[in-house]
Amino acid sequence: MYFEKMKSNLMAARLSKVTPLVELYSYLIGQATLKTKTPSDDDVFAIIKAYIKSLKAVVTTNQEYIDKRTTELAELDNFLPKQLSNTDIKDILNTIDYSDFKNVTKHFKDSYSGQYNPGDLRSAWVELKG
Repeated sequence: MYFEKMKSNLMAARLSKVTPLVELYSYLIGQATLKTKTPSDDDVFAIIKAYIKSLKAVVTTNQEYIDKRTTELAELDNFLPKQLSNTDIKDILNTIDYSDFKNVTKHFKDSYSGQYNPGDLRSAWVELKG
């Protein structure tokens, strides 16, 4: 789903002639398709998160780079799904059988891929499990 969304965003950027976004989505699609032609949402999220981490790691005073980074971070922030809060995770856990963590992780992966931090899920599960 998100790979298709990336391709759609690339086409929109090309039609609008927004070069920085064409470059961004071309790069991300290239990275996503290195291993398979149809990457999963988890693969797409991992690539985007790694790219964001690399953008944030660069320390520079080059204003051109800073402007490009700001544009890219804003675009990717809008592209990625919003993250579930700890309260949201607990609310979801209360609607399912959360006795077995393996089933909990499967449910979240199937239903909320890319929308939660696995560490937060584990913490909420441990807290509810008591």
